[in-house]
Amino acid sequence: MATKIPSESECQRRWLLLNEPTTDSHHPVSVIGQSIRFGGAFYDFSSLVPLYGSHFVFVLLIQFTEAFFQNASNGNAKRIQSLRSFFKFVAIEAMIIPNSAAARAHQRLSSCIRPSESDMNELAESYGDVIRDFEDTSILKSTNKTYRGTHLESVSAVLRRLAPHGLWPLTQPIRRIDDRAGGHIPTLGQLGPGGTRVVFEGPDAYARSVAASKARMAHLRKLSEEGLLQAYAVFERGKQLLARKDTASLEVITQAVSELTFYGKNQREAPLVERIFPKGNPDLRLANLLKYLDTKTAGAIPYKTDQDGSYGLTSLVGACGGAQLISAHLQGTKFALLCAQIITLIDTGMNVQPCVDMAAQPFNGEFRRGSVSLLTIVATKDRPTQKEVLSTVPIDGAEALLNVAGFNLSTKSAISMWQEMSERLRFRARMQNDNVHRYLWICQKGSGFFGRIHQFSMTVAKSQMNSFVESIADDPVLGGFQFSRNNIRPTYLTIRNSKNLETQVVVSLANHSDGRVTFGAYLNRAEYRELLASLMRRFQNQLEAAILVTDISRVVHLSVNAETIVGRAEEAVQNGLDEILFDASNARTEAIAAAPPVEIVPERLESFLQFDPKHDDLVALILINRGMEASEETFLLNNPQRWKHKWMPGLALTSAAIARLEQSKHHVALKRASHAADQGILDGSLRAFKPW
Repeated sequence: MATKIPSESECQRRWLLLNEPTTDSHHPVSVIGQSIRFGGAFYDFSSLVPLYGSHFVFVLLIQFTEAFFQNASNGNAKRIQSLRSFFKFVAIEAMIIPNSAAARAHQRLSSCIRPSESDMNELAESYGDVIRDFEDTSILKSTNKTYRGTHLESVSAVLRRLAPHGLWPLTQPIRRIDDRAGGHIPTLGQLGPGGTRVVFEGPDAYARSVAASKARMAHLRKLSEEGLLQAYAVFERGKQLLARKDTASLEVITQAVSELTFYGKNQREAPLVERIFPKGNPDLRLANLLKYLDTKTAGAIPYKTDQDGSYGLTSLVGACGGAQLISAHLQGTKFALLCAQIITLIDTGMNVQPCVDMAAQPFNGEFRRGSVSLLTIVATKDRPTQKEVLSTVPIDGAEALLNVAGFNLSTKSAISMWQEMSERLRFRARMQNDNVHRYLWICQKGSGFFGRIHQFSMTVAKSQMNSFVESIADDPVLGGFQFSRNNIRPTYLTIRNSKNLETQVVVSLANHSDGRVTFGAYLNRAEYRELLASLMRRFQNQLEAAILVTDISRVVHLSVNAETIVGRAEEAVQNGLDEILFDASNARTEAIAAAPPVEIVPERLESFLQFDPKHDDLVALILINRGMEASEETFLLNNPQRWKHKWMPGLALTSAAIARLEQSKHHVALKRASHAADQGILDGSLRAFKPW
């Protein structure tokens, strides 16, 4: 049963109870019925008033505030943006197409009457169609798949969350963007000029793809190191200037600032100004200015119209190099933050969002053998709390991952440098009383140097990354390629997977519950699929040869080249495949001799070359596949080389066969065989294959 929609007088009463007045001139003023400040966050729906009227917007404002005030403010800002985009879409559609679902819904919403469920579902799906069409930029200018997918999920979640409050009925979840249609996020090695993708072909395609990813990842890390070290050098110079012994006292500097007029405009200043900020001694002038800003504004640089600003001070800042340079002497820049964050993402392979939410003190305990777990901030109903994530600062660092020597900074060093550079930012963030100081990656809002402190949002990160990409347009390794932070994790996992194809290890590093997510979202590349297919073909050829070589007459009968079969059979013996074909009592080791007698070879050897999906064979296929799946994790821990060379291709082959059967006309027979296998294992008449 939907909640009754409150009247305007009821909304006004609730607004007065919720709204938190502010005396800070930098904060926007709340307008009753259009915007509200609550819990340290500002919610604004004023742009919808001309489209829907004041009553609807007032109700929406109150209901949104009461429903989402416990969530983080940066997340709520994205939700509001998503909701505004959706309702603007509805209003525009209503004007363009009269008597449509949009027109009916718009008319009822403007009167604070619930639209029909069918109309709202149609609107939600129509909105989804526009967002899923990457060539349609009428709502979102960005064609980035991840950004559009996140926006669509946000709209769907907010509409469903607010539905019980009565303004509109509960809608079906909006269909997401199909991963298969949009493709995977490419690795750095797969990027081509102008947003294209490189297709690697040939027998060594996977190796060349991984090599390209390694080279570009290593170069990106070195560029990030250079950017962070350059920013830190400016910050260190600021510390040295603040430590000078010949600076004036704070009282004298403050008096000189108050006497500033048009500094640097070829006009003489007061004698005190000339003495404290001498034009002939730039270092002393800058040292006194930094001392003033450090003490009076905690590193912030006020503009001439700000409370602590003046035209004279703004002129002095300009004469000393500008606000950006002065700020870099006192605190970390947004570019320095980006560089430190890129280093962290490359070394740990974390998802972007957990990295963005990293705690201000991220190291969980002491370093052991060079490794430590990291902490992120998770929003709860009461306040943000810390949560451990499984991503760790690696013991061997990026050099072991990328096989490149000469990195100057470890992950710990990069994070520690940013912690030091952000101390003044964090001090000002604590004064805001909105928990932003709990996060590691924080910066000033917008382009100003006196604004509020915020998390390093996606919008700011994208702007900084675009500037970074433009600055290296002529770089011999990364120049001309469009990339973002989201390309780093697929690159990291692909490189880790290339080391002995340790997919299960990569699954653990990615914090995924099973390999399907890891493979489907990150490793499912054309060159990797071709490599797996070649391994399966090689395994199948060796197994067939090991079977046929026991009776060479069958080789002649099947018109197969005997020399080829013998060569493959020798490889099969070297890989241990002979151990599953002959009597275990004749095995070369006691461990193999003690293995349970399992018959996996059909009675007629030729039948292996052409699988016949009869019931008994399907049951055997399922038992073998389940047995190898159950043993995979243990083998990877105890004997990864034996698993790679002997059993992994067999598991891939049987899994591929089952997947193909599920999509064929034999899918019903496969289900019956699966049920028979379950029953057989339950009553003890059958047992799953156990590799050794």
